[in-house]
Amino acid sequence: MAVHLPTRTQWHWLIRSVKFIFVPLALCCLFYFAWISRGAMVTVIENARIGYLTAAIASWALLHLVSPLFAVISLNGCGARINYQTALNIHIRNLPARYLPGGIWHTVGRVIDFHQHGVSSDQLASFVLLENVLAAAITLMIGGTCVWLFRGFEGWGKVAVFGALGGFAALLLMPAVLTLRKDLAKLPCTIYAGSIGVITLFWLIASTTFIFYLYSFPSLLGSASVIEIGGTYLFSWGVGFISIFAPQGIGIFEAVAGGMLKGTMSLGGAITVVAGFRIVVLLADSLVWVAYRFLHIREHVKRHELIG
Repeated sequence: MAVHLPTRTQWHWLIRSVKFIFVPLALCCLFYFAWISRGAMVTVIENARIGYLTAAIASWALLHLVSPLFAVISLNGCGARINYQTALNIHIRNLPARYLPGGIWHTVGRVIDFHQHGVSSDQLASFVLLENVLAAAITLMIGGTCVWLFRGFEGWGKVAVFGALGGFAALLLMPAVLTLRKDLAKLPCTIYAGSIGVITLFWLIASTTFIFYLYSFPSLLGSASVIEIGGTYLFSWGVGFISIFAPQGIGIFEAVAGGMLKGTMSLGGAITVVAGFRIVVLLADSLVWVAYRFLHIREHVKRHELIG
């Protein structure tokens, strides 16, 4: 029995249909997540030092200006033609999709948009693979090294060593994977190094955000230094990310970070406070998306006024 692939017109219709359903569904999930988290949100705000909390939200919002740099460097390095403004618009426009069940829909939304801007399938495959592998490798390598330095070969320190070595090995092997796989676009070594630099910058800012957040709760700090807190965040996020049974590392990240940073608090209390960090991320994502929509609508109105 012959298999008939969709025509170009049918593909365009399918993509438009998916995006038509995708955006309102993503927004509904975003609002639902905010609603069911309202209790935790109130608790975080009531018990936190507002100055540090504000710094954490601002720091995470800054990440949305860094993320598109990776898309520009990696996609253009593969032969595509995407400028920073286009990558920024695509990144922010799809932010609500982060809150769809499954944790992959922000990537799916961006891939669809990039494809509509002329990026080929092999270039998109390299981009998605790089983005995910480098995120896991760098967080485990840097975070694992920090955890090992502060904890030695005891407990989580022993696990952290293997995480750091695994992350380093992944960074070394990635160029060979891109070269050998025929379904992936090739990437020059200089561009690969630049991609690593952007991802490293992203996660250093992300760890700074977590440090600001944790400084809102002195009882959780104990004697932990800034580097230990940042390293623990990176390592815990990396462990959660590679735990494929836990979408977005939910539960795994909180348990690992809370267990290592509980200070004078109970484990349950520490996990609850660490879980509140997701509220900071939600607030920052929402503020950036609302600001983007406001500017987009205002620009649209001005354009119509000029035409009129």
